[in-house]
Amino acid sequence: MKEETEGKSKYSPFSFASMASFWQPEYLVESGWIEHIPFAFWLVENARPKMLVELGAYTGLSYFTFCQTIKNLKIKSKCFAVDTWLGDEQTGFYDPGTYDDVFKYNQDIYGGFSSLIHAPFSNRAYNERICSINFQIHDKRIRLISSRSLWFSI
Repeated sequence: MKEETEGKSKYSPFSFASMASFWQPEYLVESGWIEHIPFAFWLVENARPKMLVELGAYTGLSYFTFCQTIKNLKIKSKCFAVDTWLGDEQTGFYDPGTYDDVFKYNQDIYGGFSSLIHAPFSNRAYNERICSINFQIHDKRIRLISSRSLWFSI
């Protein structure tokens, strides 16, 4: 909630930017998500999630942006990307090597705190590994409700 002091906001117009907002992504692939990268850096820096889950990782651009922030800022966090890596009618069907590429990059760079869960969202197979989600990002076409989570639709 914005507090006013003598008619002036205590927040500057720069409250929604930080040095992290200007970082260069270490992982970059063609994606409609590219323009969200500065916001993702800022969001994770400010939220500092203990557990982050992304439903629908596709090529990993958004997920690896979140992981890069967690690694660079040394945030103690566990991260999970849940996807079938098959694709769908909306996004198109993925190349069979997509999962292998994402898996290898994840293991090489973020394997200490990040896991990929190769499962459909609907069966919630990932719930056994994810006990307490406090930050979840999911594709806008996924409709989910949880009383113990803060859900963002990007």
